[in-house]
Amino acid sequence: MRSAIRLLAPLALLGLLGTSCNRITYEGDFTPDGQYIGSSAIYFDHKQQADTLQAYSFGPLPAEVETHIVKIPLRIVGDIPTKDLTYHVEADPEASTARSGAHYTPIETSYHFRSGAVTDTLRVELLRSGISPEESEALRLVLRLKSSEDLKIAFESDNLQVITFDNYVAEPYWWVYYTYYFGPYHRLKYLKLLEYYDSDPAVLEAALSDPKKSVKLFVNFKKVYDYFKAHPELEVPLPDLDPSTSISFEE
Repeated sequence: MRSAIRLLAPLALLGLLGTSCNRITYEGDFTPDGQYIGSSAIYFDHKQQADTLQAYSFGPLPAEVETHIVKIPLRIVGDIPTKDLTYHVEADPEASTARSGAHYTPIETSYHFRSGAVTDTLRVELLRSGISPEESEALRLVLRLKSSEDLKIAFESDNLQVITFDNYVAEPYWWVYYTYYFGPYHRLKYLKLLEYYDSDPAVLEAALSDPKKSVKLFVNFKKVYDYFKAHPELEVPLPDLDPSTSISFEE
């Protein structure tokens, strides 16, 4: 017996629904009152138009962070599956600038939608090592769902998921004012300092403007200084002045 699932994705419906005299007209695999009665179909579960794009940056994160998993919500309409259902995903080669294997783990030939569920998650792994930290323009990965023997595509007009990502972090404007204490700017030095501020440039900048946090700032930079002093192979330039010579570092 069919277990009908009512659609809960109004944005996806826009491509299928028309309005006349403030009344919705349901067409295709719908009953007049909007209940889906077609065979099982899959779509990207976009709650709003902005969800078609996911942006991510490795830039301000610690250098040890090498991968990131992007989670893309999926939903099906039709029968509640009693077994795992196969579906396919395609990376659009013409619309994408990201390269499979270099910038992200290759897309699988097929995936499986969980039995007994109406929602699932597609996971795409981004790879940091192949992304230049000097390139400010984000890479673009465009994904589309492809029909299979188990699942057709519910909404062709909304069958698009875009992921943009980079490995870039700009030199902060304030660094020049701290060169005497921190030494010349170096990306790795900045990333290490950011680790003490949730890897968030805004949190670090707020600390810089708060006199109550100035001692803590230099305590943290002393840790950065000691780290790169112990790792000369990284070739990160350090200030001539050892911070410990002029500041008390008792926390």
